[in-house]
Amino acid sequence: MKKSDFSKYVGFAMQLAKGISTSGKISQKKKVSLMRHLGEVLVESCYFDGVNEGTFQQSAIFVESVASVLIENDDVFKILESLREASDRLFAHGAAVSLYSVMIARELGWDSPQVLFKIGTAGLLHDIGKKDLSREILDKDRSDLTREERQVYETHTSRGSQELSRLTSVPAEIAQVVLEHHENCLGHGFPQGLKRDKIHPMARHVAVANEFCEIVMNQKPEDRRKPTEVIDRIFKTNLVLFDPTYFAILMVIFGMEVPLKLKLHYEKGGLRSRKNAA
Repeated sequence: MKKSDFSKYVGFAMQLAKGISTSGKISQKKKVSLMRHLGEVLVESCYFDGVNEGTFQQSAIFVESVASVLIENDDVFKILESLREASDRLFAHGAAVSLYSVMIARELGWDSPQVLFKIGTAGLLHDIGKKDLSREILDKDRSDLTREERQVYETHTSRGSQELSRLTSVPAEIAQVVLEHHENCLGHGFPQGLKRDKIHPMARHVAVANEFCEIVMNQKPEDRRKPTEVIDRIFKTNLVLFDPTYFAILMVIFGMEVPLKLKLHYEKGGLRSRKNAA
């Protein structure tokens, strides 16, 4: 975060905290425990080789700040805690998506604390609808799901969005991102089959971070690939599904050269640094 933005962020966070209605039923000890666990997850699970350490640390601090504001609301705390209890892998995945969504946003030049807060929150909460799914479904690769299981799995976006929509402390945009983060630019996603221009920009943004983190964090030891190899595989096989601007920026974060076919999108993104452009 730029020094000039820090005071703005603090002021924004304080205003948000004051606007949250809490019952105070959840002990501070439990909230501290969740925050400590989040910090451990960010350090142990989300730091992939190749990312600039300074960029990682600054973004991790911001994600922790986002979470610290969110969990002051008892309802949001219960959602995050139930996600952790349902599956620590889901909790770690949400933390990773939040972290990389913030890194992409920062590299894009989105310095507004309000925007970064929404991006970080959307990443952290994007999969909350999965907490009510059975472990049998959660533990399977999506490619191994039966037709019936896939139909149940695909309800998680609507479940999560509906749950967040009931919370007045969560901006409506975040519920929309949760609903749309599995839509894709060809219109083959779910739940609505929206095409690129109909998908909320933050949902397209989170979708890139989600796909990357999903592959990297769920690899079998014997098939493990470097993050740059994962990005290259997505580029060669599924790039058409994702917003090319955000995908190009993911490449930049890992110090990869941006291929010529993405350069136009990269430059449209208005990045501060273009040293890695092909």
